[in-house]
Amino acid sequence: MMNNLKKIIVCPVCLKGLSLKMGHYYCPECGRSYAVKEGIPVLVKGEIFDSQIQNKEYEWKRKEILVFDAVDDYEKFMSRPYFRDLKEQISQELKLLKDNKNEVLEVGAGISLFAPMFADKNLVLTDLSFSLLRKNEAHIFKVVADGEYLPFADQSFDFIYVIGLIHHLPNQRRGLKELKRLVRPGGQIFLSEPTKWSFNLIYYLVRRLLLKIMGERWLKRLSGCGTPYESFINLKLVKEIFKDDFEIKVKKIFPCRWPPLLFLEKMKIIVPLNKFWQKVPLVRNFGSIIFITLTRKKYYGV
Repeated sequence: MMNNLKKIIVCPVCLKGLSLKMGHYYCPECGRSYAVKEGIPVLVKGEIFDSQIQNKEYEWKRKEILVFDAVDDYEKFMSRPYFRDLKEQISQELKLLKDNKNEVLEVGAGISLFAPMFADKNLVLTDLSFSLLRKNEAHIFKVVADGEYLPFADQSFDFIYVIGLIHHLPNQRRGLKELKRLVRPGGQIFLSEPTKWSFNLIYYLVRRLLLKIMGERWLKRLSGCGTPYESFINLKLVKEIFKDDFEIKVKKIFPCRWPPLLFLEKMKIIVPLNKFWQKVPLVRNFGSIIFITLTRKKYYGV
């Protein structure tokens, strides 16, 4: 397992193979060196960690890392009833897709809720937060990686799943193209993301207003956990990138989604409302969460 994975690891900048030298991964092509922390390769461009570099993309990602490095806040956030119910819905979808898949990648795994489902597979977990990634089971192969510059060779996986990451990327196009690059013919990509044209729009508009007026710290006190930069997944962009050689299936769930504020979560009515509205034919298609399944054709144009 480990030896096979070493063969597919590449430099995230030039996509050339890496050598392991004196506890670091080294790229003979571009000369970059990548650390290994607690056995986990950190295959991320070093500029992201340099706070002296004034770059909007790097600032976005540095703030993401800071937020998710607060592991206790993250775990409390993910344990809320809404997210527990969402996990069950996603698990049902993954069970339908996981058969006949061997090389599996989860991008933006955090502390993965779904890794146990793939215990019999060659599973790789990535996340930009080392603090979250290290909390996963020791035997799982983990790589600190940027979702826009994934450090794996072309067509390395036959199943990739991405849960709630795309709306955190500064450049969705680049992230989606990376997923496309990595999946094999006949393989699949599964995305689960919040959608804009739903109750999420209320959350999005209120959130932007509060961030502008009150600032990031005040909003964090209200929500418990959250990043300052987010943008909903662009379904039109997904269809544009994958239209030629992928079959695209879209499904919406969870009509009711309120802002994830602590006082609303304590009311515990969001999950019951979702269960009710999902039984109403016209309303259930107005989902706040979208599932996108992308199946790569075995032969281009077929």
